[in-house]
Amino acid sequence: MTTRRSTWWVLIPVACALYLIAALYQLDLPGLNYDEVLDAVPAMQVVQGIDADSYGVLQIGGRAWPLMTMPYVGVTSTYYLVPIFALFGMSAITVRGAAVLLGVVSLLMGWGFLRRYLDARAAAVATLLLAVNPLFVFWSRMGVWVQLILVPITIGALWLLFDWYNTGRDRSLVFGSFLLGLGLATHIQFIWMWGALIFAWLALSPWLGEGAGLRKWLWPLERARPLTWALAALALLIGMTPLIIFNLQEGGTFTYTAEILSTSESGWMTPRVLLIELPRLALGAFETLLSGDWFVSRIGGTFRNPLGVIAFVLAVFIIVFLGSARRLPYSTRRLCFFGVYLAAVVLQSAVIHSAESAHHLLVLWPIPQALVAVAFFGVADVLFSRAPNRRAVWVGLLGLVLAVLVAGETWTTLRYHQALARSGGEGHFSDAINELVSDMDRPGAPQTIAMDWGFRRNMQILTENRVDPTEWFTYYTPPSAGFADYLTRLVSSAPGALYLFHPPDYDAFPGHWELFQEAAYRNGLAPVLEKTYYQRDGTPVILAYTLKPALPSFEQPEISHRLDVLLGDGIRLLGYDLPNATVQPGGEVPLALHWQARRPGDRGYKSFVHLFDDTGRLWAQHDSPPAYGAQPTDAWQEGQYVTDHIRLPVPADAPSGPYHLFIGMYDEETGERLPLVQDGVRLRGDTLGLADVRVE
Repeated sequence: MTTRRSTWWVLIPVACALYLIAALYQLDLPGLNYDEVLDAVPAMQVVQGIDADSYGVLQIGGRAWPLMTMPYVGVTSTYYLVPIFALFGMSAITVRGAAVLLGVVSLLMGWGFLRRYLDARAAAVATLLLAVNPLFVFWSRMGVWVQLILVPITIGALWLLFDWYNTGRDRSLVFGSFLLGLGLATHIQFIWMWGALIFAWLALSPWLGEGAGLRKWLWPLERARPLTWALAALALLIGMTPLIIFNLQEGGTFTYTAEILSTSESGWMTPRVLLIELPRLALGAFETLLSGDWFVSRIGGTFRNPLGVIAFVLAVFIIVFLGSARRLPYSTRRLCFFGVYLAAVVLQSAVIHSAESAHHLLVLWPIPQALVAVAFFGVADVLFSRAPNRRAVWVGLLGLVLAVLVAGETWTTLRYHQALARSGGEGHFSDAINELVSDMDRPGAPQTIAMDWGFRRNMQILTENRVDPTEWFTYYTPPSAGFADYLTRLVSSAPGALYLFHPPDYDAFPGHWELFQEAAYRNGLAPVLEKTYYQRDGTPVILAYTLKPALPSFEQPEISHRLDVLLGDGIRLLGYDLPNATVQPGGEVPLALHWQARRPGDRGYKSFVHLFDDTGRLWAQHDSPPAYGAQPTDAWQEGQYVTDHIRLPVPADAPSGPYHLFIGMYDEETGERLPLVQDGVRLRGDTLGLADVRVE
């Protein structure tokens, strides 16, 4: 196997061609995702000459310009898309085509960096392996758009900082510092790269520095003049300009970070978490990155390439073994930096991400592939030196190994494409969004109100802003305070509107439907399912509701748990629904009571629901006329069915254990309970023990 530098570049056009074939194929699938275009909508609005609808804006020339997409997401991608939208128009294909272009840029930059950092052959093989990697192929066309641009920024920063370390060029330090600032302004998670660089400096300086004591860690200051460091600091701040301005205006990033660190999920500074949980999560996420099985519930299947994990683990062992034997044809210091950098990023990211969510590790590309290439050529050099007369045999065997590695990645990518062609995408990635947009973009279509995450931004891009649904959901479960009041005002002021929900299996942020029902009932309205949108396997993914006046119903509803209980001489309890008998402290017990009027109502009654523990202590209660007052009992007609949806809040300090639901009715004026009879026997206290629930 030849190692002449002049020949290895041939693999680069091959790698780019394979990548483009895989990335551009069925580019319209899956359905356009909300997060995929989160920062594309402000770019579209800039091109259209209207104020940007962005989390943070800057007023210039009488217009609002994008400043931040989210408290932790910048607008680098937004301004990258502006000229592309201006030239090629706004569409899903344009958005994804721009992302694929970034993928090509990342491949070429990765090749250029590794060619300098290692050599041409390792750079070429690493680029080829990355080009066919299923996560790189699909991530660079959909799904994590707000983070994708971090890949070329990271590679560029590493390349420039290495060039400064290797050659002492002042401009490389300055421009590298600018990219470090730009990366942080692009996404706050780029702080992990900062942390990895700092950790590498701390860990490797005793090896890199000269002199004794503290001076070993001061080598960066000795490699550049004070003026150069001043310019580098200025360049860093210039790169961070949008983030700085935004936080001078609102301090939003710091507020958001403080909230994240104050949550219980961030209570990770304990010995158990640091020694057990954090490494487990880190290794799980990294394994997902290597094996390519991140796309569950997005494409229609999950496929793993076990060779990705096996190749990386073997590569690490080979590098350690050959390095200790001094047979490694690459700089040990440079490979140690890669190892320290990789470990630092993986461990830091595990603090706030799960093992299943590996998209935050994309800033590692192309380092894992580079380490595999280093081990590959380390073995090749050993074989060639020990048996030069069998060079043709070794070339054939090593070529076969490389072909198997490329084939494993390519086969996994192909299987994803096959699943995608069948499913069209699933859940929040379903192409059912296209049918919804087609309906909403017709003349005379009703006002659209998005009641969950996953609708507005993608609908804006797909219609070039002609359809802009009203949207206000909360990122909390249950929804944050004030949301119920907002809904009450909304449903009374938007007659004829279409309300968009996801079915329970695809709720992004559960709890909005229940509040919507309550708000409708309080206004004398009832939700009516107007249309269901299905993904290709027939599973409903989008529900479109209208609100109609709540009319008496004389059709018996479906009832999960049937009863036959009489209340007084005019009301019958037919049964109840209890979708979930397990609830967390601070959560809600969802309950529906099904009543029937035996004769016309003549008095107003309130139903009550009490939650007791085993000791008889009352922990929660609900008292209201049925349907939150929308179906008063004195207006019931003989034979009418009434379903009373109730959300019973459980206190946050409720201890784990069994609890018991009791229900009944009482006169609104006198407070006297209605006699409650079951199986001909009047129940004690005119209270029915309905069901048990568990708090845990």
